[in-house]
Parts: sequence; C-alpha cells; structure tokens
Amino acid sequence: MFLKKSYALQALLILSGVVFFSSCEKEFNELGVDLIEDNNFDIRTQSFNVTAASIDLSAVRTDAMPLYQLSDYTDALFGKSQASYVTQLTLSQTSPVFGDLSKQAEIDSSFNENERVTEVILDLPFFSRANDTLSDNNAPIPYDIDSVFGDTDAPLQVTVREYTKYLRNLDPATNFQSLQEYYSNEDPVPFLSTVLFDGSYTLNFEELLFFENEDDPDTPDVDESQDVSSRFSPRIRLSLDPQFFQNKILDNEGEEVLTNQELFQDFLRGIYVALDHPTDDLKLLLNANEGNVVVKYDYDFRNSENNEIEVAKDSFLLNIGQGKSFNIYNEAPYPTSIQEEITAGEAAQRLYLKGESGVAATIDLSAGQGLEGFIQEAKENNWLINEANLYIYPDAQLAGNQGLPGRMFLYDFENNTTLFDYIFDPVGLVQDLPLSSYPFYDGILQDEDGEDPFYRFRITEHVKNIVNNDSTNVKLGLSLTANVNSATFVTAFDQMSEEIQVPQAANYYPFSVVLYGANLPAEEQGKRIRLELIYTEPKSISN
Repeated sequence: MFLKKSYALQALLILSGVVFFSSCEKEFNELGVDLIEDNNFDIRTQSFNVTAASIDLSAVRTDAMPLYQLSDYTDALFGKSQASYVTQLTLSQTSPVFGDLSKQAEIDSSFNENERVTEVILDLPFFSRANDTLSDNNAPIPYDIDSVFGDTDAPLQVTVREYTKYLRNLDPATNFQSLQEYYSNEDPVPFLSTVLFDGSYTLNFEELLFFENEDDPDTPDVDESQDVSSRFSPRIRLSLDPQFFQNKILDNEGEEVLTNQELFQDFLRGIYVALDHPTDDLKLLLNANEGNVVVKYDYDFRNSENNEIEVAKDSFLLNIGQGKSFNIYNEAPYPTSIQEEITAGEAAQRLYLKGESGVAATIDLSAGQGLEGFIQEAKENNWLINEANLYIYPDAQLAGNQGLPGRMFLYDFENNTTLFDYIFDPVGLVQDLPLSSYPFYDGILQDEDGEDPFYRFRITEHVKNIVNNDSTNVKLGLSLTANVNSATFVTAFDQMSEEIQVPQAANYYPFSVVLYGANLPAEEQGKRIRLELIYTEPKSISN
C-alpha cells in the first residue's frame, strides 16, 4: 500500500531501481560477450519441460494480517464469494473512570454523574493518501483511495453484530506455548448475537470534517464554530447501538471486567462485520488495524461556582487491531470446468490461481524431460550455470481473465521458505514499492504490445545450488501476491485436509488468474510452462 511516500520519492526510487537493474543487465551481457569471445568456452541455451498442478485450498490462516477484507463479489471465472470480518476490541485504558469521579468517589460523595452513552461510532479506514495540500484549513483535503474494487456507488447493506466466541490468544493444544490460529472457514453463525448495526450504507471517499467548536464571545470578528475541530481520512463510519455499549462499558465502571484486557475480552468477546452488495460487485481491502470504536457520552457535574448541575461531554476509545482479528471467506462451489482442471493435477492444461482461500500451484522441475540428466552431466563436466529462468504464460484470452496480476510469487514449497534468488536479490526490498522490489528475482508481468504476456522468474541461484552443492531439487510453489515484500508463510489446508504452508500475501490478494500448464496440445506448446538454462561449457583442448 502506498501510504507514506510522496509521488516524487516513489518516482525516484523506481527510476533508481531501473537504472541499477539496467546497469547490472549490461554487466551480465558484457560478461556473456567476453565468454563467447573466449575460444575455450561455449555459451549454450537449453529449455526443459516441467510439470505443474493446482492445489485447491479449503482453509487458510487469516489472523495477524496487515489488512482485512469486506466483500461481496462475483469473480468472472470462479464465481461468487464473500469476506466478513471478526475482531476483538481492546480497552484504550484499563480501569477507566467515566466522567470526573470514579464509581467509589460517586458513592462517597453521594453524587451520581449519571453517565449515559449518546453515540457510538465504528471507524474502519480505507487505505488512502492525501494528494494535495490546501490553503483553506476548513476545506476537505482530496484523497487517493487504494484497494477498493467494483461498484462503489450502489448502497450497501452492512451488518455489525456481537461475536460471542471466545478468541484465545494462546493455543491450549500446544500447552499455551504458541499463538492460537484462526482460519478462513470459521462458521460464524452460532456466535452471532446482538445486532449493533443493520442498514443501508453508501461509501464516502472524502475526508471527514467535524465542526464542534463553540464560538468565543470575546472574539466577535472570528466565528470559531466555523473552524474544523477534527478531521479524518476516508473510511467506513457506522453508528452502533448505544444501549449495548451503555450496558457493556459505562455501566461497568469500577467492575472487574474492565480492570484488564483478558477479562474484558472474555466479557465483550468481539464484533462481526459483513456486507451485502446489490450486484455482488464490491471488494474493500481495509486498513482495519487502524480502526476503533468511539463511545461518546454525557455526564452530570456540579458547577462549583453556582452549585448548579450541568452536563459535560466526553468519550472513550476501544481499539481494533491490538487483539485477535481474522477474515472469514465464504465461496460458492467453483464451476465444473475449473474443478475438473484442478482435479486433473499435472495432467491439466491450465493452472488456476486464486487469492484468499483459493488456489495455489506446485511446479516440479525434476519431472520434466532431461533435466536430471543435464544436472548430472553439468556436475561431471564442470558446466557453469549463467542464468536459469522459469517462464509462465497467462491465458490472457480467457473470458474474465483480462485483468492480469502485476506480479506473482515463487517459493520453496517443500521447506516453506523463499528461494535463494529472492534472498540474495541485489536490489531486495524497496519499502512501500513492491513492484520495484526484487527485480532480479522478477515474477513481474511482461506485457508488451504485439507480444504474448508472460511472467519470468530468475531461479539461477536455486539451480546453481542443485548443481554445485547437491541440494535437493524440491518442488516449487506458485501463488498470487498482494505484496512481494512480504515473505511470511502461514498454515493452510487443501481439500484433503492436508496441512501446507502458503504465502500470507496471497490471502489478501483479491482476484484470480489462469495460466497455461504443462500438458498442452501441439498448437499451444509455445506457451507451456518451461525452464530455460543458459550455461557455459568448456571446450575440449587438444594437446
């Protein structure tokens, strides 16, 4: 998400990355020229077929993510899916005092402050960035909104309910030695309780301004009530049931349930948020970890100057993102044609990839024709691997698949880790600019006019390690990714309930893609997934 860097800095980083990448490419090409000109060496290129198969996921871990999704969407290929959101609330202050007096002080003074909730606001911010500054401090700042997809104009039906399942922080199955994990296939229905909001809502992508100042009578030339008192970036902003929070929060002042977070989160266990779109055409990736619930209330106090009872206003904050949060994905069955291709495994003509709790893939380099023999021959004859590239072609002509992902992610499937080419990429991570990160490792969509689009992964160090260090030729994993800078892996389960690990950034990638597989008819062989090796072979020298 591009939230903090200026456009100028982003452009500079991108430009510097391109210059660095180009210079390194030049050095590599010059090295190749020198080798070619050396009569003692031959530079050769050889391609190898590989095998690949799709893995249909039944569930994926969705807690502890950097963002969360609300959606009601129909993918043109995979069909309808919905994403709902569950989160704990945490006290901004334990043992809070509401009003001026603690509960005991009210008893001791025989004065009841009569605290009463007037309004409760749930804020779930969008990912956004101010794109201008204004001379008028009382005008809204224009914002660019990120990660919102589909029909954003139609009114939504939004539901917020109390969630009564106790969300543990630690897992009792591991003797409380590891974190409790939460998964996308959680069934929320048994735990949905009090309705906190259920109504129509229209998205607003403008900055929110509030004018709550009182005019100062001592400054007749200035009307302070016309000055902005507070401002918020664009967000979903819902008014929740005030009586619920009166019962749960204010009425429990001085009670044990508000003395620490663990007791509170057992008392008020969480909230559940879902949306329903009239045309099933909306995905919202939200900066929910920066969200909160604000409980506004009035209370009585005695004016010391005139001994009159008057009314004051205050608020109390409940944080989101500091406790457990997770997404629940509810997907309709995939079309039969897709299910058949997934079930076909390595015999499939297409690989189907989908983010969220969708579909990943495995690639087996050793299953292709001749690669194991080549590796053995390379070891015996001291061939030098100059470059190894894995080429993958999307089926860009398939209906509903024109929006191709800008990048994909390739990893060591068997050891649940990144490849050496990712780790040792000379550019590496460029903060907040994932498309500029790891350019040598690559995986970036190449889509030039008149050419078939493709993805290329440089796996030179991976193949060198197999040839030079007798490393195991492991299966590779392929997934979509919302952020190549994230190399975190999380637990998932396939349709046979077998546990695997997948990149976390695939969990919040909102779309899908179809790729050409390894089992193609003759007319499509040019788009088959393949490994290409460029290597140096010493010539035999006669005495």
